Amino acid sequence: MSSLFHRSVNGHYAYDQNIDIVFPSILWLNHHTATLEICNFLIYFLFFLFHPHSASTTCGGSNCSDGGPLVRFPFQLTNHQAKTNCGYPGYDLSCNNRSQTTLTLPSFGDFTVQTINYMIQVVSISDPDNCLPKRFLHHETSLVENSPFLHRTFSSLVNYTFFNCSSSEVGSMPSRIISCLSTEYFKVIALRTSWLLPPYPIPLPLCSVISTTLAPSLFDWDNHDIELTWKVPDCRLRVKERKTFANPMLWYDAYRTFFWHNCFCIRLSVNLDY
Repeated sequence: MSSLFHRSVNGHYAYDQNIDIVFPSILWLNHHTATLEICNFLIYFLFFLFHPHSASTTCGGSNCSDGGPLVRFPFQLTNHQAKTNCGYPGYDLSCNNRSQTTLTLPSFGDFTVQTINYMIQVVSISDPDNCLPKRFLHHETSLVENSPFLHRTFSSLVNYTFFNCSSSEVGSMPSRIISCLSTEYFKVIALRTSWLLPPYPIPLPLCSVISTTLAPSLFDWDNHDIELTWKVPDCRLRVKERKTFANPMLWYDAYRTFFWHNCFCIRLSVNLDY
């Protein structure tokens, strides 16, 4: 092997730390030597085709604080990492003045990133002021509007209406009081908007409407964080398996999703001035 790749102690191949190489390379080890050689050939081909003129630092993981979540591809810390092309478009994170990892959603602003699970591609975010429902008060669009993220919940999006009610009014309502928006004298609640429509509208004589928003139907309005997922880029692998029962005539197809440990992403910085 040339200086571009070297074999580590555990037998895996790694790319030279001086090359800032992101395209997928599948390294099937052990008895998959043929596939390994083909993949290496493709890497060499692309590398020499574009004639990179300069090398730069690698795209390693980073974080905003010692206890903060590890930030790596597809995410990047735009104001912390030396390079700004180590992530996938739309997955920029930043560090705020409290050394918290921050995700900015186009329609809703900044949220604190609590955890990032790269295995199942889920990011958990919270409100910096610990009042997540407040962020929905004056937004009629979805939290993930114009972003690459999706709500992790499998429930559909529905309209909720916020109400400001007197304390005596909310005792028998099918809703949960949003504690971070309520006081001793008034309570803020969120009801499905459809519950307020005929034929069985819920009477709210001592309540005033604040706003209506869009959220997952199973959303917990008094929760402190919310989980989002992403589908592209997908660093997981779906494997189709045929499951059989005791009766050999019965079977069904199932899918398992797991992290593709034999795959890594590297980014190649090139100049196309032939």
